[in-house]
Amino acid sequence: LLQDSIGGNAMTTLICTGSEEKQHLQETLSTLQFAQRAKSIKNQPVANIVRGIEEVTKELATAMMEVKTLRRKLQLLEMGANPTSNSVADDQTNIQSILL
Repeated sequence: LLQDSIGGNAMTTLICTGSEEKQHLQETLSTLQFAQRAKSIKNQPVANIVRGIEEVTKELATAMMEVKTLRRKLQLLEMGANPTSNSVADDQTNIQSILL
């Protein structure tokens, strides 16, 4: 669980504090155990991917088409039509049959 939080490409510094007082002994012990577990975490840095503007533009266009398709399917579901149909004519027929 900790590895996902403090791993990655960044350097992480963790400061733990404890108390010498008897009444805080359990809390201090718990803090030290946490610090020991955190210290044993090894992360593996991953190189960031640098993509060109064309690649990003293509990916954005693909995502926008997917959003458009999903919105169309949602509208059809809300109207009671068949969202698995790929044909506009089928959709129009289904919508007309629902409206009649």
